[in-house]
Amino acid sequence: MESNIQKPLWLTNETIEQLKKDLAAFPNPYEGAPPEEDFEFDGFSDIKRENAQFAWDVLTKYNIPF
Repeated sequence: MESNIQKPLWLTNETIEQLKKDLAAFPNPYEGAPPEEDFEFDGFSDIKRENAQFAWDVLTKYNIPF
C-alpha cells in the first residue's frame, strides 16, 4: 500500500534496515510496556525497547513493510 506521506531525506535504505533490526529485538514493543508517563529507563533493554517503539512508529507511518 502506498502512503501519501513522502519519506523524509533521512529515511534512507540503510536507516530502514537499522529500524528493522531494532524492531527485531522487540517484535511487539508496545506489549507489556508501561504507559509513557510511568516510563523510566532502567537499563539497556529499555533503550532497546524505546528504539523498537520508534522503529515501529516510523515504519508504520510511512507504510514500510517489516
